[in-house]
Amino acid sequence: MVTLRRAARMIALASILHAGCPTGSAAGDQPATPATATTPLAIEVDQGLVSVDVHDALLTDVLRSVGEQAAIQVTIRGGSGDRVTESFDGVALDEAIKRLARGYDVVLIYGGRKGLTGTGRLVEALVYQASAPGVPVVFDPRQRGSRLRAVRSLIQQAHRREPGAFDSLVGMLSTDPDPLVRRTAAAGIGSFRGPEAVAALTTALGDQDPMVRTAVVSALGAMRDEAMAPTMAQVLARDPEAAVRRAALWALAPLHSDDARRGLQAALSDADASVRRSAVSALNRWERRAKAGSP
Repeated sequence: MVTLRRAARMIALASILHAGCPTGSAAGDQPATPATATTPLAIEVDQGLVSVDVHDALLTDVLRSVGEQAAIQVTIRGGSGDRVTESFDGVALDEAIKRLARGYDVVLIYGGRKGLTGTGRLVEALVYQASAPGVPVVFDPRQRGSRLRAVRSLIQQAHRREPGAFDSLVGMLSTDPDPLVRRTAAAGIGSFRGPEAVAALTTALGDQDPMVRTAVVSALGAMRDEAMAPTMAQVLARDPEAAVRRAALWALAPLHSDDARRGLQAALSDADASVRRSAVSALNRWERRAKAGSP
């Protein structure tokens, strides 16, 4: 429990923090809603230890205040209206973030030299609203090389039809905390072009990272499977990231079905100018191909 003396200092500090402008955050983050004057946030970060005493406070406000004081980047996706009630004193920064974001998917990114906990200094926290109850995961960039080598080895093993290799590759696509590892796994799975590969990639269209979704869409598009046209048209119509929608557009472009054509035509009214331009180009190529009678 936070002592009264400490709480008083934290309330004063919180008032100063909220009088200024919030730090910048990644595009697409939920905007922070300022705490009201009657409910200041009692939050303090001191030498990597976090003390919190908040009741029914906006989670976005609490996490951003922690990030500002700890000088780390905090990216929050979803849950803009969710509230949190927590009270603890002197908890390590990474553990405090996990506690505050309990029920969310949390990715903690470390860098630099190892500290007392055996990991590097926490430099970034990614907090995603979970579609299902999730377990917080930790991503250490220093492990990236070994994980990428593991993925490439599994791809080779799966092509040699070694038992369990393909399933392990699918597992890395669905659970590995490193987006680059998941992107590499998606590309590898796409090289198999069978129904199991299509099923795994289709599931991964819901990945939280837009670059992973782009890789998944590109892998599916490389298969040139007419049966995937409705799925790609849906991605083109609904994905919030323009890069993913462009990948879906070019996955539809070489297909011949009416579903593919309708998907391309719908993209002419996309909110993003680059997607609209790509749709015009794809439809022109479609028309030229149709007139020429070429496949």
